[in-house]
Amino acid sequence: MKNKVLTVSKYLFFLVLGVGLMIWASRDLKLSEVLAEAKTMNFSYFLVSAVGALAAHFSRAVRWRYLIRSFGYNPHIKNVFLSVLFMYFSNIIIPRSGEVARCGTLYKYEKIPVKNLLGTVVVERLFDLLTFALGFFLILVMQFDAVKSLYFGSKFPNILSSILNNRYWIMVLIVLGIAFLGVCYFTRKKWLGNKIVLKLIAFKNELVEGLKKVRALKEKRAFIGHTIFIWLMYFSMTYVCFYAYEPTANLGLRAGFTVFVAGSLGMIAPTNGGIGAWHYMVILALGIFGVEGKEASSIANVAFAAMTGTVIVFGAVSIVLLPFLNKDDKVKK
Repeated sequence: MKNKVLTVSKYLFFLVLGVGLMIWASRDLKLSEVLAEAKTMNFSYFLVSAVGALAAHFSRAVRWRYLIRSFGYNPHIKNVFLSVLFMYFSNIIIPRSGEVARCGTLYKYEKIPVKNLLGTVVVERLFDLLTFALGFFLILVMQFDAVKSLYFGSKFPNILSSILNNRYWIMVLIVLGIAFLGVCYFTRKKWLGNKIVLKLIAFKNELVEGLKKVRALKEKRAFIGHTIFIWLMYFSMTYVCFYAYEPTANLGLRAGFTVFVAGSLGMIAPTNGGIGAWHYMVILALGIFGVEGKEASSIANVAFAAMTGTVIVFGAVSIVLLPFLNKDDKVKK
């Protein structure tokens, strides 16, 4: 009972946090103004964005299947693909639930042990993290002025400045830092056996094992190629939305890539589907390139609604198709 209450509480907290961030990011804009701006947009570009999303999800399914096959299983691509679609749908309902949801779905229809599936997911996410880190590094090197503007356009410089200019806070931070290091040192034997530490060690072992699996893949080049393609599609999903709205239609690839990376950082936040955090980061990034206020909030809100709507539609389709496409297999069993 306590676990259920805790789960529901966490869900409500992150949902309220996400909605609060979205409202705060668009605090100077009324709903009627968003709707009025939306009427001026060309929604065909959002459909193109949806096609890009579908291509990325299918590519992710193919890539995931390569890893699953390295464990000696050969699932149907239809089930892998629909499980991936369900994953994104699940993340909107409950933050960070998608990975477990897709593994559970594939286990239901392919009877592949969830433990093995989770191992492949860890490897997948590792390569996604490395790809994103590379993109972020490119932004730092090639668009340093944009990153600097993004930082100084946020509240962080003021917060950091207020802390550094306050001797009391500096002393508190120093004392807390020393105390933390002291506690870690004197309790090192105890926390080395802590569940969290053990999980981190297990996670590290899974990564090492996963990297060995990738090295042993026959489709190594295809795996890397799909990884690059997935992220190119993610970028195109955001960038093509610019063309739907006149104030952003003339922004170039440089702006598109910066906004995409900023939005991806927002998606890391544990809110439902990145709601709120994505809005804030995208609006902040658009401001660097002169798109501010009503225009920035409008495209962020409409683009997010379109992309989230796409995920919901794809997820609903996967829920309907999975049992339908597998009914013959149940009859055989």
